[in-house]
Amino acid sequence: MRTKLYLLTILFCAAFMAHAQWESLTHAVVKNQSVIKQNDSLFVAMDIDISRMDISTQHMVVFTPVIESTDGRVERKLAPVVVSGRTRNNVIARTQMLYGTPVFETEPFAVVKRNNRGEQIITYTTSVPVGNWMKKARLVLRENITGCAECEIAQNSLSLADNILPEPFVPTYKLTYIMPEVERVKKRCETCVARLNYKVARAEILRDFGNNAQELALIDETVSEVKYNPDVVITDLVVSGYASPEGSFESNMHLSEKRANSLANYISARFDLARQKMEIKWYGEDWKGLEEAVKDSDIADKNAILDIINNVSNPDARDARLKQLSGGRTYKELLNTLYPPLRRNEYLINYEVRAFNVEEAKQLIKTKPQLLSLNEMYLVAETYPASSSEFKEVFDIAQRMFPDDAIAIMNVAAADIENGNNQNGINRLMTIETDPRAWNNIGVAYARMSELDKARTYFEKAAAQGDADAKANLEQLEKVLKDK
Repeated sequence: MRTKLYLLTILFCAAFMAHAQWESLTHAVVKNQSVIKQNDSLFVAMDIDISRMDISTQHMVVFTPVIESTDGRVERKLAPVVVSGRTRNNVIARTQMLYGTPVFETEPFAVVKRNNRGEQIITYTTSVPVGNWMKKARLVLRENITGCAECEIAQNSLSLADNILPEPFVPTYKLTYIMPEVERVKKRCETCVARLNYKVARAEILRDFGNNAQELALIDETVSEVKYNPDVVITDLVVSGYASPEGSFESNMHLSEKRANSLANYISARFDLARQKMEIKWYGEDWKGLEEAVKDSDIADKNAILDIINNVSNPDARDARLKQLSGGRTYKELLNTLYPPLRRNEYLINYEVRAFNVEEAKQLIKTKPQLLSLNEMYLVAETYPASSSEFKEVFDIAQRMFPDDAIAIMNVAAADIENGNNQNGINRLMTIETDPRAWNNIGVAYARMSELDKARTYFEKAAAQGDADAKANLEQLEKVLKDK
């Protein structure tokens, strides 16, 4: 006969499961012992097989599972199992009935009468609150045999399991860094504004006129940096001209063309650049620039000026209407304060940059990062430990140089998360959240912030797209959830 006193179905994974058997002095055998942590409880289960036990009718055997700390200073006795002979079992039952008081110091899990024949297995389960002292503790089973006069005949204690409450599972989440493609031809440009002063209705550049000496020095410095850099080759240069709105529209259009050509001639002669490599553009009166300047100013008749700019279509008629505001005082202020910055040249230098090896790139990233490709910056970052400040700095520079590039955003966000700036990493990645390549790292950030439901959502989405890192991270997350 197989006796099962109590059965509890356990729907979670065992922290420990042993198949070794323990045999007692009375030939009892312990099988299928397990210790399982779930939330704040520790569940203990085992089968105590007493089929081979031959016990005297007046004797009693008490099996007491005990959790012992590593150093043996702390212990927790669990509910014992009492096996007794026929006469002793009757005494126990009569005592409880007559006196109504506990017979045992600890309420037993079960009191079983042994018949000394046939199969008899006790399925034991119990639970206790988890304590910090239980880490790496062991489970032992103590066996006490007593005779008819409560005299102790023998005792035994054997270990059933060591390290029953191991350290919690610590996940290792993998961040995704994306290597950018090699930029076969690195095309770059420098865009600058030159606010040269010209005499009224003239287009000649006079070094000693106004602040031209300072402006020309700035032009020389900018073009020199590109022209005399052995690592770059200028492919073309675009020079543009703008005029302020006073005077006729047609004359200002011609004037902006002449002034653009004047700057092109200056750069061509100064730096021996063929005019064939230059493109000249002219835009005449810069009404759009004037509108923005008025919006940002505190000029009198501000709303009236904007109304004229937006609703009078003929440029010369606009200028005439502006002259009438406040008896000419407003127009005078326009001439003195807002018109001069509109008279300008812009120049765009397009050039190509050679490829650099890693050591060259490590130097350039500190001085001229604009000459490097994303791929070259990535290779520089790989020379540093992922947790280092240099690693993070490289990706910060890369994102600053390529602010709208998805890969630059993903890598700098990964570096943020790597260094514990999880929310900052999420904020960056949310700007490209529709890109599946960002989902794994969003999941990692949420997992590190203990927002596990959100982490699972992003891991599952990324894994469904074939992301191997996300699939591995999802497995790590499931282990964390099972360990809770």
